Amino acid sequence: MNSGPNTFWLIILPCLAAAVVLALFIGRWRVSATEPDERSLEELRAWLRGGAGVVDVRSPEEYRQDHVAGATNLPLDQLSERVREVFPDKDQPLLLYCRSGRRSALAQRQLSRMGYTRLWNLGGLDRARCLLESAADSPPQTNGPSASPAGR
Repeated sequence: MNSGPNTFWLIILPCLAAAVVLALFIGRWRVSATEPDERSLEELRAWLRGGAGVVDVRSPEEYRQDHVAGATNLPLDQLSERVREVFPDKDQPLLLYCRSGRRSALAQRQLSRMGYTRLWNLGGLDRARCLLESAADSPPQTNGPSASPAGR
C-alpha cells in the first residue's frame, strides 16, 4: 500500500514538469512573435530620411477610426496581394504597426518571406505614434559640432 502514493507522484511530477516547460515555451513564443523591434530613435530617423513607408496592417475600419498621419493602410489579409503595387522596391524600409503588435509581427514575417529586406515592427498604434513623433521631435545626435544653418 505504501507504493500507491509514491507511484502517483512518480507519474504526476514528470507530467507537471512537462506542462510547465510547455507553458514557458508557448509563452516565450507568443512574446517573441508580438514583441516590437527595439531599436534606437536615431536608427528610426535614418529609416525615415531614407524614405521609409509607414504601413498600418489593421482593417480599413480601424484605420478610418484613427491612424498615424501619412500611414498607408494595407490590411494583413490583403497584404500579399497589394504590397507590390504600393511598395514595389523590396529594399525600401517599411515601418509596420497594428493595434497591439501581433498583426504587424505577422506582416513582418510575411513580407520577409516575400523578399522585403528592411522591415521594422513598431508594435501597436499608440507605440508607433509615440516613436514616430519622438523621432520627428528630437534632434538627431551628432558626434561633432553642429552645422550652422548657413552651412547647410
